[in-house]
Amino acid sequence: MKRITLLCFFFISSVLLLQAQENPSVSQGMHAHVHTVTVGAGFKLYGLDVQMQKAEDLFNTGNYQACTHLLDSLSRLSYLGKSDRENVLSLLAKAYLEQDETQKAEETVRQMLVNNPHYELTEANNTEDFNLLVRSFEIHPLFSLGARNTVLAPSIVTTKTFSLNPNLNYQKSYLYSKYILMYYGWAELEFRKNLSVNMELIIWNLISGRNMDGNTGWYENYNENMGFLEIPVYVRKYLKLPAYKNFLMYGSAGGSWLYMRSANLNISNTIPVYHNGVPTYYSNVNNNINMLAQRNVNTFNWLVGAGIGYKLRNITLTLDWRYYGGLNSLTNPAAQMKNELLNTTYYYLDNTIKLNKTEVGATISFTISHSVKKKPLQNTMIRVKSHF
Repeated sequence: MKRITLLCFFFISSVLLLQAQENPSVSQGMHAHVHTVTVGAGFKLYGLDVQMQKAEDLFNTGNYQACTHLLDSLSRLSYLGKSDRENVLSLLAKAYLEQDETQKAEETVRQMLVNNPHYELTEANNTEDFNLLVRSFEIHPLFSLGARNTVLAPSIVTTKTFSLNPNLNYQKSYLYSKYILMYYGWAELEFRKNLSVNMELIIWNLISGRNMDGNTGWYENYNENMGFLEIPVYVRKYLKLPAYKNFLMYGSAGGSWLYMRSANLNISNTIPVYHNGVPTYYSNVNNNINMLAQRNVNTFNWLVGAGIGYKLRNITLTLDWRYYGGLNSLTNPAAQMKNELLNTTYYYLDNTIKLNKTEVGATISFTISHSVKKKPLQNTMIRVKSHF
């Protein structure tokens, strides 16, 4: 419970920190005139302010061809900063629109949005054609990477019981780790806006045991350390909250492949042998028995989950809950009579068991790339100007 509380505290603190760093005002440096623009300060480096002032003057005097020629040259400079490139491309797109070169304007706006996927359009500061063209594009994260910190609560469920010796209680429940703290990597591909496929890579261990003491003085202690490599793959559907643009909710569903890397068993027993009614106790101990031959190395789970998040530009923080349901048994009943040591010395048999899990965790992620595409079936009506 303390770990879950710490995860919640981390999530809330991080959201407040990101909110404090957010600058709500975005200046696009354009005056609200239909054919007149003023480029904002941002071209002080490399003497670009002089070139941009010249391009601005050419635009405002109606010399759009010379303006586009100059801006096209500036847009090819490799050392332009993100803000400088945005100003160059936005003015270049407007100059193309004034010449009715809509295809070039569209490609220029696409480059501008690729350069800054978080471009915020202030419609009052731009022409109607430019606003319409920018709105015709759909932008969303494409590929993101992150790290997760979670608390896992496993549950071993017995589905079938086997017995070999009446002096031992084979129906005793499995004991296992109550909580497991985990750290692992996460990747997301958002193939459609608000719909993504996610994958994780998890390496973790589960310690389980059984105390199969009977009523006749027999005692047996079983302790196994199972190592897993797990790859969950699932689909996530995002739900944006219009009133809180930086917050999001999501649901997820999918499956998980669980590969058992190792299964090492420590086992001991105490057996009473009676002579004239007096018991003599004999003990056996064996450690590090490899149990992989008696295990299903590949098992699978279905999973469902839900979460909330806070997104600020390329950084996203999420807090979520997830449930895994086991589909097949960790143990292999067909192989349980093939370990002579366990069968004859310890009279041990596995039960058929499934592994269910509940997980609560926090994720911090960074968006590596964005998708910038025209909206499907978008009918962008850009007016054709008359120059007569």
